[in-house]
Amino acid sequence: MSIWIWLVLLAGVVALAFGVYRFVQARTPKDEPYFRFLCPGCGRKLHYRARKAGQRGICPRCKQQCDYPKIPTNQ
Repeated sequence: MSIWIWLVLLAGVVALAFGVYRFVQARTPKDEPYFRFLCPGCGRKLHYRARKAGQRGICPRCKQQCDYPKIPTNQ
């Protein structure tokens, strides 16, 4: 293969990698606050992101389902 074909292929791979990097960067939330509360089952302090408020979660220690508080208690 010619050196020019290799250079074009390399430029395409670099451009694709840069595009994927920019796509991932655009999707990650910036400075999203974390809130915390106590698990109702075992009392462990759990952290959750603000976008999860009001949703269901599972405690990693006791595996009990719990609802993330809509209004953070910041314990």
